[in-house]
Amino acid sequence: MEKINPLPRMRAFAATVFCLLLVLPAERSFASEQPVESDPAPAKSTHGKMTVYGCYAARASALLGEEFTPENRREIERLARAPSSRITSNGGPRDLSYSPLRLNIEVNGQNRIEDIYCQ
Repeated sequence: MEKINPLPRMRAFAATVFCLLLVLPAERSFASEQPVESDPAPAKSTHGKMTVYGCYAARASALLGEEFTPENRREIERLARAPSSRITSNGGPRDLSYSPLRLNIEVNGQNRIEDIYCQ
C-alpha cells in the first residue's frame, strides 16, 4: 500500500488561505473590524492624529483654534467616540504612558484648542 504524504497539500492549503487574506475587502479595517469611513476633506487642516483602534480624534479637527469650553469638550468627546478626555497644556508636563484610546485635548495659553490626538 502506498503511503500518502499530507505535507504538500497542507502547504498548498496554507498558501491559499494566505492569498485569500491578502484580498480582503479594502473598506474594512483589520485592527478594529469597523468600516473605515471616507470623510470629505475637512475645512481646516487636520492636526489630530487618528488611530484605527476606536479613537477618532481627526473627526473633531473642526474645533481646532476654538475657545476651550465644557461644551466644546463634550462635543470633541462625542465626535471622537471617546468616553472621556484628558486636557494638557501646550508645553506643560505630560504623562508618558501610552494608551491608543485615550483622547487628549491640548490647550494653549489663550485657552484655545491647539491639538486633539489619541495617546
